Amino acid sequence: MRPSTSTKEDLAQSHAELAPLRSSDAGINALIGELSLSHDRMAKSIDELETGGETPLGSRVETLSKNKIEIEQRLARVFDKFNALDALRKDIGGIFATIRNSLNWIG
Repeated sequence: MRPSTSTKEDLAQSHAELAPLRSSDAGINALIGELSLSHDRMAKSIDELETGGETPLGSRVETLSKNKIEIEQRLARVFDKFNALDALRKDIGGIFATIRNSLNWIG
């Protein structure tokens, strides 16, 4: 059985449509090459981020996390001191009020 004229035309059209995909400068292989270059550049950028500076990124992030916890603890201690000072101020204010009331009662 021979292919019909329509089938031959469809086949020819399919080959014509595939031709640009096979092109060495704009086809699939060229696109894969471009993507490979993009991948290599991205991998290099990530490597630079991870290993840039004197220590690796993971170590730097861990150090920052520890520093954050230390600062939070120090701030909590400072707030505790302010609360203690506020309580002392209120106590002293109460003592002065008592003295003032006593002096007013006496005098």
